[in-house]
Amino acid sequence: GVMSLASGSSSSRTQVSFSGLHQLEFSNNSTSTDTTLTTAYKGGVFYANSYCTVELSNNNNVVFSGNRSMNGGVYSGSSNGQFRAIGNNSLIFADNHAVAGTGGVFSVGGTTVIDISGNKRAEFSHNTAAGKGGIICGGTLSFTNNQELLIRHNTAGGSGGAIYYDTAATGGNFTISGNRRVEFRGNAEGSTESGWLLRSIYAKNDNSSTV
Repeated sequence: GVMSLASGSSSSRTQVSFSGLHQLEFSNNSTSTDTTLTTAYKGGVFYANSYCTVELSNNNNVVFSGNRSMNGGVYSGSSNGQFRAIGNNSLIFADNHAVAGTGGVFSVGGTTVIDISGNKRAEFSHNTAAGKGGIICGGTLSFTNNQELLIRHNTAGGSGGAIYYDTAATGGNFTISGNRRVEFRGNAEGSTESGWLLRSIYAKNDNSSTV
């Protein structure tokens, strides 16, 4: 991947920030996708250890496209991580792939926060995972107060064409609220287990999420 962040602590987080840029693009990055290897290479762009934060804020155009990894086509994080995309004009995740595991864009643990909030346009399209979660597997996910939230044609070989989480296994919850326009279209999962919404969201052992 592009960047591996070293562990911080609860009192001193490791952080990388991108802010105020006209164009920010991460395209065609990868970790090893050799499925014969015993190490599960993670995070086509970012791999974050404990107490690490990646923040993208107030940029004009942010694009993640064509990134690949075994787990987490764009981002993979361990406990207490944060990925925040806030207040951007356009935020696009397209054609990113987890070729052997989970999370076409994000593959994270339950204590990791994925916050996509206050953007004019946030789009996830044509991302894929061989396993669960065409966009995301695990974590605490918040899609809030975006003008447009478009989730289209993402695919998982397992459950959750777009979003997968099982609170008993990975913890976390998700919230989709305060967005002006939300569209789930053409997402697909390979599992016979049906999700909450048009085979887009799979939630198990959940009692705390908001849609």
